[in-house]
Amino acid sequence: MQSRVTFQVASSYSIPFPDDNFDLIMAGGATGFMGDKSKAIHEYLRVLKPWGFLVISPLTYHTQPLQKIVDDVSEIIGTTIKPMTMKDWVGTVVEVTKDFELYFNESHNLSPRLNKEIDEYVDYFLKKDHIKILSETLKNAIKKRWLSILKVFNENHGYLGYSIIVFRKRQVVEEPELFIST
Repeated sequence: MQSRVTFQVASSYSIPFPDDNFDLIMAGGATGFMGDKSKAIHEYLRVLKPWGFLVISPLTYHTQPLQKIVDDVSEIIGTTIKPMTMKDWVGTVVEVTKDFELYFNESHNLSPRLNKEIDEYVDYFLKKDHIKILSETLKNAIKKRWLSILKVFNENHGYLGYSIIVFRKRQVVEEPELFIST
């Protein structure tokens, strides 16, 4: 079975495959961190066969976060994030190209952790062989920085979740649906 699977690293902005090549594209959550989502979505469409499926699972917000949290998370990950809901994602994909139709979607909330759980998580990793050999000064600096990052992420998780969104590439434009789930 392994002979039927290959892995290739490439940019979502320029997928090195011919048009109408794949039945399924699993984009995961990476599209959410791309500066030009529209370009990536057009590439997904280009390489997807008619009636093929695009599955994305982006991080989504169920409640508008405080701007300070958005700014802090953006600084930590090194890119500006725009808080998007599941509906924002659906709108973005459909807005980019009318050739995708929403096929399925569901959202799930993430839960913040207790401070004690965060502390235990960091302590667990600090006991790894490649870290425990470091000086106490360096380990303390790592612990301090990691705790500060995880506490920002934890606060963000009070507003955050993820969605599973499936689109189908239409061969022809169909009549719009009147009765849809919300």
